[in-house]
Parts: sequence; C-alpha cells; structure tokens
Amino acid sequence: MARYCAYRDRSTFEVENKLKEYRLIPQVHDEILAFLMEENFLDDERFARSLARGKFRMKGWGRRKIMEALRNHRLSEYYIRKGLEELDDEEYQEMITRLIKKKLINIQKNRHPYHIKQKIYRYLLQKGYFPEEFRDILDEEIKRHFGS
Repeated sequence: MARYCAYRDRSTFEVENKLKEYRLIPQVHDEILAFLMEENFLDDERFARSLARGKFRMKGWGRRKIMEALRNHRLSEYYIRKGLEELDDEEYQEMITRLIKKKLINIQKNRHPYHIKQKIYRYLLQKGYFPEEFRDILDEEIKRHFGS
C-alpha cells in the first residue's frame, strides 16, 4: 500500500477502496491506514492541492469541475478549499483567455458571432468555469475577434 500511495498522491477514499479489495479484517485495515498517515504516504490536503493544480494546469479545468472531482473523493469542504487555494487568480484568468482564444481559432469563421459566443460559453461551462468568471472576458474577446 505504501508503494501504491508513493506512485502518486491518493485520497483516503481511494486507499480505502483499494484496501476493500483485499478483504482485510477491520483492525488490519485501520492499522494500514494509520501507518500510511503517520509515515506521510497518505495526506488528503496534499492530495487535494495536487489534484487541483494538476487538473487546472494539465486539463484546463475550472473551479466547479475541480470541486466536483474533490467531492467525488469524499473530501471535506476544508480540503476542497485548500485545494482551490492552489489556483492563482491571475493564472486562472489567463487560462480562461487562452481557452477562449483557442476555441475562437478552431470555430468556423462563417458563423454568426452570437452562435460562436454561445458555443464558447457552453465549452467553458463544460470545462468547469462559472459564468461570472468568464462572461466579461468572453465578451471582450468576441469584440476583439470580430472588431465590433
């Protein structure tokens, strides 16, 4: 189990699920969890921070989708907040701008600006961004792109 946790950060939920596969008696199960925590192989705060950083930087996920992923690991609101602290506001705004510009390049040019805006709006929602986080940036980029 130590090797399993050393490979990458794991949540307690993941480790407990893995331990269930071995069908151990509850006392051994608890002892293994305690050992992993004491030896710093298992740390939910570190996991939350790592997941938030990774999903944001590698996949471009927004806060909503990251929060959902952390909740799926059965983490408390405290750890979810700690994970979200890893997202720098300036870097977050830059990511939104980058995603919008990338999508503008890939969308057919002969479409009406309204349809393009709606397509990008849905794309950003799917990526896990809240409308209030990207609405102004999207309006600005659409105006810049279409020169109006």
